Amino acid sequence: MDKNMTHYPLDVPAPHHFTFAVRDLPTVTVEQRERALKATHYNEFAFPSGMLTVDMLSDSGTTAMTNQQWATLFLGDEAYGRNTGYYVLLDTFRDIFERGGEKNWKKSIDLVRTDCRDVEKMMNELYLCEYEGGLFNGGAAQMERPNSFIIQQGRAAESVLMEIVKKILAQRHPGKVFTIPS
Repeated sequence: MDKNMTHYPLDVPAPHHFTFAVRDLPTVTVEQRERALKATHYNEFAFPSGMLTVDMLSDSGTTAMTNQQWATLFLGDEAYGRNTGYYVLLDTFRDIFERGGEKNWKKSIDLVRTDCRDVEKMMNELYLCEYEGGLFNGGAAQMERPNSFIIQQGRAAESVLMEIVKKILAQRHPGKVFTIPS
């Protein structure tokens, strides 16, 4: 802990940030929540999220975002499929796992951070780059011979991974049925 920070008597540091997002929550009584719990048979996936005060189930987060996170959000491309973030993510993986030290990194994120509008540059340096043979194929090679998969949700990725594990176990132990709870 920083020795220069001011502390309250309970040894809690003074706040050093502001909250940027506030959402009004409905007033829900204990009786209403109990009624909803019974009606949904205590299934947390069926419980109406509009009646929650704190959502600890979703992966959407439970805190406010920083001003840098809000600013970055507006640079995001929320299109499905091959959005800009997809290309940047693959290239960042290549930077980290294939290109060696930081001096060799391409840093495609800088094209997005600077809001590059040069279509030819984006095509040549990001969108239409072919990569094959490394850990992360790109372009046509990624479609024809994928050697990595990007899955947008943790639960979906876990499901895919567990199905692969289940098949491997079935091959190693023929005739045995495996059930993997996840």
